[in-house]
Amino acid sequence: MKVVGLVLLFWIFSAQAVDKLKVEKMNWDGVEVVWLEEDRFPTYDVMIYYGEGALADEKGKEGQVNMMFEMLTNGTPKYSQAQLADKFDFYGTSLDSTLTHEYSALSYSGLAQNAMKVTELVCHVINEANYPKKELSSVKKRAIGSLNNLIANHGALANRIFRKISFGESPFATNTTGTIQSLKEMQREDLLAARDHFNKKIYKKIFISGPKEVLKIREAFKKDCHWGKQADLFQRTKNPPKQFYGFEVNKKSK
Repeated sequence: MKVVGLVLLFWIFSAQAVDKLKVEKMNWDGVEVVWLEEDRFPTYDVMIYYGEGALADEKGKEGQVNMMFEMLTNGTPKYSQAQLADKFDFYGTSLDSTLTHEYSALSYSGLAQNAMKVTELVCHVINEANYPKKELSSVKKRAIGSLNNLIANHGALANRIFRKISFGESPFATNTTGTIQSLKEMQREDLLAARDHFNKKIYKKIFISGPKEVLKIREAFKKDCHWGKQADLFQRTKNPPKQFYGFEVNKKSK
């Protein structure tokens, strides 16, 4: 999982170009939406912003949120990991995640004509990811192996040590990917709990770039994601980065 700030790199144009494009803020059944109209190409980008990040990890289970997002496409009751991979490949897209301690995001993109189908699939995995034990075991093994090999990566090792020294006992002291010990203790039930927590209790906002026809995905979010009013949901920080692709991201929709 890539760990970057809420610059959220799926927007592909410069801030100067934004001034020439239409930006509209909407309310979709209680969910704030920011749409940047871009019809020069028949493509779209969608980002789902969550007002919470790795600080939601339960004590002793650091890396819980990271693994929850990382394994969203590793299987559901309806589709296996291989079937989900085939479906995303068929539409020429993937579901990518971004995680910091204070906020997180999911993003996907592709041809505008496929936006509805892909959004339905994304909502499916967001709600139904079941983290098969076999897949979880493999992911844990790779993650622990990577941490064990940090001794050969002096830069990454130094960053972890510096973070621990700088933040001391603060939750920020632990990397979002967790520790060897916390990963060993991670269970399927921990990931299911994190999935439900983010779906039901965390504030969400949707950013869209593409032609007007892409706005039809509103029906998929309503029917398949089942998100409603967000105002009362938890948001780690009330002041996320103010500028996102050249416009205000934390103004209320009209």
